[in-house]
Amino acid sequence: MTEQTIIKPYLRLAGLEPLVVRPETNFINVGERTNVTGSKKFARLIRESKYEEALSVARQQVESGAQIIDVNMDDALLDGVLAMTTFLNLLQAEPDIARIPVMIDSSKFEIIEAGLKCVQGKCVVNSISLKEGEEKFIDQAHICLAYGAAVVVMAFDENGQADNLERRITICERAYNILVNEVGFAPQDIIFDPNIFAVATGIEEHNNYAVDFIEATRIIKQQMPLAKISGGVSNVSFSFRGNDHVREAIHSVFLYHAIKAGMDMGIVNAGQLVVYESIEPELRERCEDVVLNRRSDATDRLLAFAETVKAKGKEEVKDEAWRNLDVEERLTHSLVNGITEYIDTDTEEARQQYPRPLDVIEGPLMKGMDVVGDLFGAGKMFLPQVVKSARVMKKAVAVLTPYIEAEKEERLKAHAAAGTQATETAGAAKVLMATVKGDVHDIGKNIVGVVLGCNGYDVIDMGVMVPADKILDTAQKENVDVIGLSGLITPSLDEMVHVAREMKRRGMKQPLMIGGATTSRTHTAVKIAPEYEHGVLHVLDASRSVTAVSSLLSKEQKEGFLQQINTEYENLRVQFANKQGHKASIAYETAVTLREQMDWQNYTPTKPAVEGVKVFQDFDLATIARYIDWGPFFIGWEMPGRFPQVLKDEKFGAEATKLYNDAQAMIEQVIAEKWFTAKGVIGFWPAQSNGRDTIILQTEQGPVHLESLRQQNKKAAGQPSFSLADFVKPIPDPSRREGSPAAQGQLGKDIFGDENGLVEEPGKEYGYQWADPVVYPRLREYALQHRAQPTQAEEVLWQIVKGKKLDSFKFRRQHIIDRYIADLVCLQQKLVIEIDGLIHQLPDVAANDKQRTERLEELGFTVLRFTNEQVINEPEQTLHQILSAINNQVAKASNSDLSPSPREGKEMGFSDYMGAFAVTVDGAKAHIDRFAAQHDDYNKIMVQILADRFVEAFAECLHQQVRTQYWGYAAGEQLSNEELIEVKYKGIRPAPGYPACPDHTEKLKLFALLRATENIGIELTESLAMNPPASVCGWYFAHPGSHYFGLGTIQKDQVEDYAQRKGMPLAEVERWLSPVLGYRPE
Repeated sequence: MTEQTIIKPYLRLAGLEPLVVRPETNFINVGERTNVTGSKKFARLIRESKYEEALSVARQQVESGAQIIDVNMDDALLDGVLAMTTFLNLLQAEPDIARIPVMIDSSKFEIIEAGLKCVQGKCVVNSISLKEGEEKFIDQAHICLAYGAAVVVMAFDENGQADNLERRITICERAYNILVNEVGFAPQDIIFDPNIFAVATGIEEHNNYAVDFIEATRIIKQQMPLAKISGGVSNVSFSFRGNDHVREAIHSVFLYHAIKAGMDMGIVNAGQLVVYESIEPELRERCEDVVLNRRSDATDRLLAFAETVKAKGKEEVKDEAWRNLDVEERLTHSLVNGITEYIDTDTEEARQQYPRPLDVIEGPLMKGMDVVGDLFGAGKMFLPQVVKSARVMKKAVAVLTPYIEAEKEERLKAHAAAGTQATETAGAAKVLMATVKGDVHDIGKNIVGVVLGCNGYDVIDMGVMVPADKILDTAQKENVDVIGLSGLITPSLDEMVHVAREMKRRGMKQPLMIGGATTSRTHTAVKIAPEYEHGVLHVLDASRSVTAVSSLLSKEQKEGFLQQINTEYENLRVQFANKQGHKASIAYETAVTLREQMDWQNYTPTKPAVEGVKVFQDFDLATIARYIDWGPFFIGWEMPGRFPQVLKDEKFGAEATKLYNDAQAMIEQVIAEKWFTAKGVIGFWPAQSNGRDTIILQTEQGPVHLESLRQQNKKAAGQPSFSLADFVKPIPDPSRREGSPAAQGQLGKDIFGDENGLVEEPGKEYGYQWADPVVYPRLREYALQHRAQPTQAEEVLWQIVKGKKLDSFKFRRQHIIDRYIADLVCLQQKLVIEIDGLIHQLPDVAANDKQRTERLEELGFTVLRFTNEQVINEPEQTLHQILSAINNQVAKASNSDLSPSPREGKEMGFSDYMGAFAVTVDGAKAHIDRFAAQHDDYNKIMVQILADRFVEAFAECLHQQVRTQYWGYAAGEQLSNEELIEVKYKGIRPAPGYPACPDHTEKLKLFALLRATENIGIELTESLAMNPPASVCGWYFAHPGSHYFGLGTIQKDQVEDYAQRKGMPLAEVERWLSPVLGYRPE
């Protein structure tokens, strides 16, 4: 009998990725800007049918940290059903947006039902209610249930909205019983909105609105514990609009009590939320009097206080009263508030009062850090504050370290004199952290390390690019309790799998934590967890790390925690397998036929003003700073939200403002003192596409082929399957021109020997007269096998020369000469043609090729070499070179991947252009190391994050100059920084490794084109990460119709084609593309 799996009754929503609302889950944020009633920009785009642009609004919501995206099309001027259907169909085809659940929001149920037909995963319907009676409510609920949706239920019945406690409870109970007992809804799929109304309006009946909501929340959670609670928070303070200081205090007080009562989610937009404890005591008291309706004159007293507050800002008054507290309380105050000014003197004072210096750490300092950990865990402190607290703690420990070391030395001497063995007491639990081999990114790892350190764990940080053996050797030597791996680039995922396998091979038992931007719960569950049986856990961010580690190390919790994780991961594996088998996709050749169609006849490409490569050695930092996008800066500090709105965010606003001011101060130093050096390189070349997925650049060294990937997910009728190659002007496929060799398609008997192109006997008329008779029998077997399984390039070239007498000369394929098998041979002219894949770039293979060529030349043969890409994409040019070689009109071709072309770009028909760039911000490491030596984690992480912001700003700045000057296709462009961030310009700059072009190996071609390492010092690691870490590279496309897109998953037919185009083994290509494979490789 198999063991039954118990699935806990959590609210489980999903886009492409799951959102599980567990008891420990924090407040859920709903992105509401894709709402025509709440966003003028979104409404305009929808009214003008600019759905592709409207998707950018949704994408920004996701990037800003929304966990659910609300879509509303309720506008009198819109066909709501058509608008909802069109937008959601497009949204579902964008994996970077569709990964989070959708909330279908409408007051018209026909629009909701239309939306339900479009979304994948499990969505939320917002909303249904009893306002039109039970029959309609039940009908709508049945439809929602049939589509598998969760529902928001308004506290609204036939008599109107519930405006007191009794009606709130009565309506919600009635709706709950109908949904659960009659319709069959799971209780956890019900989300109640018990109505938040404004308080302090001057109307006595309104005074208890907030209390009634809070009490209703508490009672609903008691009586219907699996149901969820939502609401619109800004409504509660509406009567104080215009006075943000008071509003933010009301919101903070209201949420403090509502969340304690059980509120799970909501939309919080207006004002700025301060930390509950930091609200001025008088204001907090008066807000609580209003929110909790504690006294009859509460409204008048709060109004009187509001008159004394200037809404435009508050002057900060430095309060030094805490300096009169005892030393233990002063240390706690410094730690909680991140004050370093007095920490040295206070720590020394404490040391003199305690018997041993270690007692200061284990006593008042750890007590203070416990307070920090509690506040952070409760959501009352935020990441920047915690990092500042860590800075204070490290400085205090630095003061005590010399005394601790001296005491330890004295103890060892005493034991030595007495002839006894010194014993070490057990310390804090150890967590080893490392960025895996080949990856140089460590900001997230550093933040997690700081947060864990603040919670009393001994963190061993091994840095970046750490090999698996070194990680595990150190873990065993130090006897660590938990191992944490981090990585940003996709190849790091495979390295994490390798580490897990090695842990199993070594018999290790420490739990393994996985984190980093490229990681996910699904990948961890499917690829890493099965390789190691002693606990593998994906940790989303620093705020989750403390709970994860404490659960992993708790004797009471560990077993149940890991069992819960294993169950969740097993479900994820099943879901993944089901998706792989049922995900709607189309054949690759079908996707090619559905490529995006451009009006090429009416498009005239702009020739770049710069030809070739241009290098920037010391770009102006002040200019770059004006292009900084602050949204990712705050996300890096775990404060998701758009800038500048985040400065007034209900939850993060106060601390976000302080953080922003600190960043601005550091930027002034960076510029004034030249902390960073910005270097960049750009290049432009004639370009053309082959009408499929290859782009050919014409360089001074010859043609370079860039390989693209195409979407294969099934879309709505009429929707194209995107590829970057669609944005470059194509030339007609030479192999399909009338009269071309391939077009004639003569597939009869091979006239150059037998049907395999082989002559049976050595010495028979131009047969194997050149073959070494000793090895001939064995080589002939290999030759026959290769002919039975030709590569795509070999077959293309054979079809070109097969059945032709080129100037009366014949060709043979897989022909034996001496001890070698030549791909094609014209024996009369003694011409050998070799077709090389990427493997021929490897040093050992290239050396063998050289030796082989030298031997063939000794025998009097001329050797022509082509790459797979040249043969496949330029058959007519290949034929021209063969004819020229036969007639001794051209010299031997180079054996390089960039082999010289016999024609100029113009002759070959190049009529479009393409560019590339690489930029880096160097110099950050010296300041990171300096702050680390000063035990200043806050400024250390600030430097890292700002270096990343600077290089991204540099890329944005340079792209604008490319558009207006160096390429010049948008010379008249005048856009604000906000418009640049919203990608209002023409053209795109996709980067290898990102959604539109996820293959990092194309970066090798980009670096070769730009000579990026030689020109600006960026190096590629073995996993093709860039070093310095603050580096960005990518391609430039100029066509006005070019746009960003997510590739989604691709199928084996395309991957096989891609491998042949690149001349790489299929298994190697699958390894590089593993995150986007829609199938399980063999």
